[in-house]
Amino acid sequence: MKYLFILLISIAFISCSEASKPIQQEKEPTFCDCNELILDSDYQRYYLSDKKKPFTGNCITLKPDGKKVFERNYVGGKYHGLVIVFHENGEIKSTTEYEKNLMTGAQKIYGINGNLISHAIYLRSQLKEIIK
Repeated sequence: MKYLFILLISIAFISCSEASKPIQQEKEPTFCDCNELILDSDYQRYYLSDKKKPFTGNCITLKPDGKKVFERNYVGGKYHGLVIVFHENGEIKSTTEYEKNLMTGAQKIYGINGNLISHAIYLRSQLKEIIK
């Protein structure tokens, strides 16, 4: 009887200690090809494989020759930070600042030779000021 009691206590202790170990979850990548992202139209946010895990990180789209088409930053599945679009020759075509999918901050548009064509300021996707 004494041994049975010790055995049951041991089993209970071991099962409790096993249950308290944290389960390691697989981390989502923070960098990808923009074409891999999927839009959840209900929530207007992007994800890689699980709708419940909106993408946070950076994505780039490249042409077959390796030149960049655009580069975007996401937080919680929404554009957040700088979005950069490139000309065919690899020069920057435009830079636009976003916050939660809304243009907020500077938008600059450049010519194919790199000269600044336009500079505007937006707040919540509404044009606030044209600087150039």
